[in-house]
Amino acid sequence: TSMCQEHRSNDLKELQNKLSLLQDDVRNGGGQQKVICVSTQVIEAGMDISFEAVVRVLAGIDNLVQVIGRCNRSNEYGNLGKVYLIHLKNENLGMLQDIKYRQICTRKVLEFRKQIGETSSISGQAVHRYYQYLFEEIRGKIRYPVKSYGTEIYLMDLLSNNNGSANGKENAGYLLHQPFKTAGQIFEVFDKDTIDVLVPYQQGKKLIEQLKSMEEKQFHLENFKEIMQKAKKYTVSIFENEKERLGRQGVLHGILENRIFVLDDKAYHESYGLMDMEEYGE
Repeated sequence: TSMCQEHRSNDLKELQNKLSLLQDDVRNGGGQQKVICVSTQVIEAGMDISFEAVVRVLAGIDNLVQVIGRCNRSNEYGNLGKVYLIHLKNENLGMLQDIKYRQICTRKVLEFRKQIGETSSISGQAVHRYYQYLFEEIRGKIRYPVKSYGTEIYLMDLLSNNNGSANGKENAGYLLHQPFKTAGQIFEVFDKDTIDVLVPYQQGKKLIEQLKSMEEKQFHLENFKEIMQKAKKYTVSIFENEKERLGRQGVLHGILENRIFVLDDKAYHESYGLMDMEEYGE
């Protein structure tokens, strides 16, 4: 997600082309040349791409199911694909407690399957057992804080019998006391405290220049809308703290009265996308 949509799309096309050549080579008895992709979990879903083998850092069974779908999808390599789970030594998950709990539960499932001699780790029973372990593991630990009417409340509390609304006499006659509808309305998969930043990737450079030139001329709303429609493929979403940091580094600028924020060339890498200048250096 440090890359804009067009950047990811181009990289994926290049990867697919290289893999297609490799798969043709395998069918013709070759296949000595290898293609290696190092990725975040963004590659796990919604991508029709197939590797001969996959190495995955230990995570949840649901992540395992997804990554298996990127391995020998249609028997392109003429044999069984291999998926390896790696438990990293001294992995720091202090700020990623959810992943930590998922790892714990996956290991419990794997150990249980081994004890009973079950070879498949993604059978229906294994997945069911994984979620049983997970819900038991996170009970009372992850409460999912959310803001509602200016007050911090917890989704786990709303979905329990001890949410405060179950004890009043006016609610005594109801079978269910959990406000499922309220919880559903305020739950968000992704935080919304982000802004879109226009990056200087390929056509994005030209769009940035066009927007900057509008500051020196009379503003035309229709032209602005047309440029912004094209710019959607060249934006990256960042959090407020990232915006402040990039601003301090002098690589993020507001234009057109801060309607749009644009990134400098030196802060966007042709291979990695958005970069933190403090981490990588200028």
